[in-house]
Amino acid sequence: MSDMLWRPKGRHDLASFESEICAHCLDRNGEGDWEDEFGNDMPGQCVLIHYAFVGPTLQWTIKDGKRDCSCFVEDPDNPARCPRTLEMFP
Repeated sequence: MSDMLWRPKGRHDLASFESEICAHCLDRNGEGDWEDEFGNDMPGQCVLIHYAFVGPTLQWTIKDGKRDCSCFVEDPDNPARCPRTLEMFP
């Protein structure tokens, strides 16, 4: 069975995905912070998030019944924790 594409249903769904997956990704800031044409500091963000509502993002799928991003690289300084063991560790 092939993976199905996942697309957020709304801003709340995207925020949930960001906190569950993107927050633990090494590339969550994309190319890093940048300065716009008016000299304002702009926070970097993964380019996939910008295209989330435009159309299907081929990197976001449903895999084994869970949302997944094929570009995800776990940040060693901010690893994702297993939801089954959250209470075991401080």
